[in-house]
Amino acid sequence: MYKSIILIACVLMAVSSAAAIDSSYFFLRSTGIVCKKAPCPSWVVSDVNGVAADITIHSLSFAARVNQTSVFEAGNTNAILFGFVSTRYVSGVAVATFNADQAYRVLPLSASDAAIRAGNYYFLESTGIVCKTAPCPSFRVTAVNDVTTSAITLNGFAESYTSYSHFDDTWFFNKVLTAVAPSKAIVQAELINGTAFIRSAFVNLVDPSVTCPALPLIKCQADNVQVYHRDENRCRISDGCTLAGVCIMSIPVCDEGYTLTAIPSAPNGCNTYFCDATFLKRK
Repeated sequence: MYKSIILIACVLMAVSSAAAIDSSYFFLRSTGIVCKKAPCPSWVVSDVNGVAADITIHSLSFAARVNQTSVFEAGNTNAILFGFVSTRYVSGVAVATFNADQAYRVLPLSASDAAIRAGNYYFLESTGIVCKTAPCPSFRVTAVNDVTTSAITLNGFAESYTSYSHFDDTWFFNKVLTAVAPSKAIVQAELINGTAFIRSAFVNLVDPSVTCPALPLIKCQADNVQVYHRDENRCRISDGCTLAGVCIMSIPVCDEGYTLTAIPSAPNGCNTYFCDATFLKRK
């Protein structure tokens, strides 16, 4: 079975001299070709939204920050790479290498949500417009790879992720609406009657995308515990000490593809729970 990943590429095509082509997003799939010696046309990149022609890739190179295991573990169309294609000539034959600088992976979907996954790929953001009545053009999307069409204004968007058990919606909406590249999420969506129906979302594997503040060393008084909260980057922030109280002992269960994180929190030191995508770094 062919494996596909989506690539964001700055393509450098060597002819008689190197020439730059605008950055683009691509699917990467294995050709299934196995060679006894290099170069070998092992991969093909295809424009994710069908804008450009396929490009044959002979080798892959990953930046140290890119978790290759997570990328290929994701499987077909579930990983995104940002990078560029460099081309050199070997005995008069063009040899292309994809150089991956950033990696993204789709947030896990339930079986029913995965079954209806469809649409093109966009960046979604707020327009900053606030209206007293609906409909209101509060959001806009920019299509991946489309440099000629203006952003599309929307009245709203819908998604299913925040219905999952203990999903961190503050982190999610920051990634989708507020963050900037390379930490901004990419959404796959269908645009219907002024609403973006998000069918999947891809987040950078380097997350948190910022350096979290160091936690202070606090010695709490007797019968007190140190408590925390998480910010929009999933960083744990100290809230000092609080008197330990009675906590409910039940532990929630995460949806498939997510792992439980427990954080002692105010007001009585009981755990606040989050279900984070298993492929993300635990915080």
